[in-house]
Amino acid sequence: MLIAEGLMTAKNITVITNSLPAAFALSENKDITLVVCGGTVRHKTRSMHGSIAERSLQDINADLMFVGADGIDAVNGITTFNEGYSISGAMVTAANKVIAVLDSSKFNRRGFNQVLPIEKIDIIITDDAVSDVDKLALQKTRVKLITV
Repeated sequence: MLIAEGLMTAKNITVITNSLPAAFALSENKDITLVVCGGTVRHKTRSMHGSIAERSLQDINADLMFVGADGIDAVNGITTFNEGYSISGAMVTAANKVIAVLDSSKFNRRGFNQVLPIEKIDIIITDDAVSDVDKLALQKTRVKLITV
């Protein structure tokens, strides 16, 4: 939702999302072209998942993909505790650049399922509490780390 909130005043952009709360918030801005994936609603996250959502992303070209995570590390990449994570694979195929946005508490926390390997991530944006050990580990990959 933080990314959607940051886009609330954007102009002349297209946003593709599987998040119902993000879609609802962004629908207030008439200067945003908003595309919402179809699919099955995951009630806990109020987001769309499943084969219908994944098919809705076929033949789409996107400049950026923003993704969150339950966990991340320089070896395993992004992981989650959810089972319905395969939409992220469809999104990454459609995107030119993948940006992971998460707080430093997610580092070295590993979920059951890998969402994206570290090689598929271009940029990680996190808070400045990320450890020096984690910064060093990411420097050994091609991922750019941005702290805010």
